[in-house]
Amino acid sequence: MGNTKRKIGITGWLKIILRIVLLPVIIIWVITIKIKHRRSKNSDKVDVYSMSQIDSMTGEDFEKLLKDIFEKQGFSVSLTQKSHDFGADLLLKKDGKLSILQAKCYDKNIGIKAIQEVISAQKHYGADDMFVATNRCFSKEAIILAAEHGVKLIDRDVLEKLVGRFVPEVAVTGKKYSASSADAQAEIETKYHFWI
Repeated sequence: MGNTKRKIGITGWLKIILRIVLLPVIIIWVITIKIKHRRSKNSDKVDVYSMSQIDSMTGEDFEKLLKDIFEKQGFSVSLTQKSHDFGADLLLKKDGKLSILQAKCYDKNIGIKAIQEVISAQKHYGADDMFVATNRCFSKEAIILAAEHGVKLIDRDVLEKLVGRFVPEVAVTGKKYSASSADAQAEIETKYHFWI
């Protein structure tokens, strides 16, 4: 019995080369398809925000969140220009009525300046209703001025309820927040009960 060396012909070499080269290419191709499928599946998911994440939003992102909330309530919403907005960040239209909204995503409570801005914007835009929305609370003075001029207030607590109600894919977690005092919260709940 001698040395039996098998001669590998051209066909044999082609099979070996194809196995060595094509097998990794096929494996990489399959993995790439699976990754793309997983990414496209995950892109259907909406980001989930906590109140602390809402607090860290830019003013522009906060306005977009409010736009989404009001659109889900049936409003036609447009954002005003970034500067020289005359005191309104969003224009809300529904049932032939125009409402304006001033959005304040701050790290401190909101005073009367925001209320004054939206009151002055009412005449400019010819608005029927006025809103001021914030991720914080309103000062007592701001609540009084808003009540005197019919400005609807959306504070942290009301915002949390609106987000949970109209943007269900955005989960708001954490403790409940109220306006700057128990009296102020009672004022909002009494005068603006339709937001609660």
